[in-house]
Amino acid sequence: MKSLQTWLFLAAALGLAPAAAADDGSADGRFQAAGELRTVADGMAVRDGRNVRIVFSDQAFDRVAFAADGKYDVWDFMDHPGNSLQLTVDPEGGFLWSWSVLSGGSTISGSSNDGLSLEDAGTDRIKGRWQDEAGHAVRFDLPVLPQDVPRAGQPLAADGGEPGAAFRAMLEAIHGDDIEGMINHSARDQAEQLRAAVASGEAAQVLQMARAFTPGVDGLAIQGGTVDGDRAWVEFTGRDATGPIRGTAAMLKIDGSWRMDAINSSSSGD
Repeated sequence: MKSLQTWLFLAAALGLAPAAAADDGSADGRFQAAGELRTVADGMAVRDGRNVRIVFSDQAFDRVAFAADGKYDVWDFMDHPGNSLQLTVDPEGGFLWSWSVLSGGSTISGSSNDGLSLEDAGTDRIKGRWQDEAGHAVRFDLPVLPQDVPRAGQPLAADGGEPGAAFRAMLEAIHGDDIEGMINHSARDQAEQLRAAVASGEAAQVLQMARAFTPGVDGLAIQGGTVDGDRAWVEFTGRDATGPIRGTAAMLKIDGSWRMDAINSSSSGD
């Protein structure tokens, strides 16, 4: 059932965001996590107010999935499967506010400014080096990415137009316990996964999970979105089992009909 869970929570590989920028910068070095030295495989720097969050990992970041909800945020890095080192830096003052290591769901953090050195790289780039007390160092020369990630395409109508209507129909199927309706309103890969769940007798579990993590039709508000050819992104607010949420539904036009490819949401705090 992992693939179905992925369908509900994550962006499809090409479904929700443009390709990553050609300039991903460079990052290398080693850091300590879970009692072992980890070799840096990737690094990202994202603006956070006046600060910059720099994150290194021993596994490559999935930038497309990170951008699924239209922004890069701390939850992206927390959900990343690799071991990660995060530095929160004031680039103007050259000050390290905090560092943290995330490994297997556990976090170790500190707030010492020792070990950080930055070089002048302009306002949209950050370059330097950080070393821990044991002498393990990471080096970086990274573009500073904005939190908000723009999408290509043209604005949808305020009600989401045809993609918005198809998204609403999908939610009606989910919350109406209509597995055939879900199949009819899903993109091809997801429809096949749902058919497999029906064949294996797991349809009830799939419906229960889908109801818990998608907004109900009552209280659903669509705030337009973007369309680019046969792809569209519908922005919405509503409530799921956890409370108020906001999110984005990725839609694909297949054989003339709009179908849901993926949905990504987070607590709105409203």
